[in-house]
Amino acid sequence: DSRFPTKGGKVQFAGEGDKNEAGGTELWVMLIEKAWAKLKGGYEDIRGNNIRMTSTDAMQAITGKESRRLSPANMKEDELFEILGNAEEKGWPCTMGVTNVKDPADIKAAKAAGLVPNHAYAIMSVDAKAKTLTVYNPWGKEYKVEPVNFEKLQKFVSSININKD
Repeated sequence: DSRFPTKGGKVQFAGEGDKNEAGGTELWVMLIEKAWAKLKGGYEDIRGNNIRMTSTDAMQAITGKESRRLSPANMKEDELFEILGNAEEKGWPCTMGVTNVKDPADIKAAKAAGLVPNHAYAIMSVDAKAKTLTVYNPWGKEYKVEPVNFEKLQKFVSSININKD
């Protein structure tokens, strides 16, 4: 249907995008989320703890391309950055999923590193020399994340997905 879930008069999940000069708002994020929820059985089936950040199916559904999953905890630094540098060179979309940590100290440490537990980020660029990733939080530009180094990747990131061309 043409409705989005609301609570207290506000959209409950993905919010409206930027406003244009006429005061209208972008709806594309909300529409994609609604389509994904419909495909997966409903909004409750795609939120928070109900999804696994190790899943590659979302990127495959969006791009129509095969997705490769990497686990930073099981990789060497040089190996991971070589693979990611190659993916960036080829223009392949990459995302990463932060582990769903439960311990309050781990949650605090992840947030101090600028990472939200059980949340996905787009990998915008790879600095193979500094061994860091520049990532984007889909919540918006105001949720800026400092470059993520290998130590943080191993500690907080459960998976990195690369969509091959």
